[in-house]
Amino acid sequence: MCRYPIEFAAASSSLEIFKLLLERGAKLDGTYCLHAAAGGQGRGEPIKIMEYLINERNFDVNEIEFVHEKKIMPEEWKDRRYGTPLHYAAAWGFEDRFEYLLSKGADPQIEGVYYKDGSRWGTALDWQKTNREGNGYWSPRILELLGERPSTDDIAEDRQ
Repeated sequence: MCRYPIEFAAASSSLEIFKLLLERGAKLDGTYCLHAAAGGQGRGEPIKIMEYLINERNFDVNEIEFVHEKKIMPEEWKDRRYGTPLHYAAAWGFEDRFEYLLSKGADPQIEGVYYKDGSRWGTALDWQKTNREGNGYWSPRILELLGERPSTDDIAEDRQ
């Protein structure tokens, strides 16, 4: 959920452009750039940006997006679930980003939350399992990394 230009840049641009925005005054405080890079749909350099944010800017790989911002969340976003960067990489089936975040200490057992009431909803595995085979987001590799192998019954069920 990108709210600021720097988050859009994290989701879709090169590291060079991302750093240029920072040099020109963009702020990282209060942003979820790591989440944006982990789940961004653009053709940028998400792993390079994640590496920069984690190694040079000390972003927390296990922070849950928006969990501390109840007073400023637009009403239309309050029924969504939010998670860590790993949740977003899992949900979108980005295997390379998922593996990178795991290598940096991302905890696959953290549960995401429903923003409105703070109730828990799902680990990274659960978020990946909401996908169906063939939809472009389903990833046997992510399932395998999480210790889950889809059975032939699961695959047959997904095709229905």
